[in-house]
Amino acid sequence: MNKNVYMKVQGMGCQNCETAVSKAVKEACDGATDVEVDHRSGSVSYCCPDRSRTPQVLEAIIAVGYEASLVD
Repeated sequence: MNKNVYMKVQGMGCQNCETAVSKAVKEACDGATDVEVDHRSGSVSYCCPDRSRTPQVLEAIIAVGYEASLVD
């Protein structure tokens, strides 16, 4: 069963930023679906079959140049 994951991401300013973050999420969490990134609100949400991949997703977002934190 997929689990919803919500994150706040700081530093996104345009649609290219959204694309970079979306790609990072998909690469870090194999099987991620329903990836939604909004640079205006600084939010990211996605469904992942393995929530234990969350630290890797955070690291991937940071690696592409943004600050990210998990929202419980």
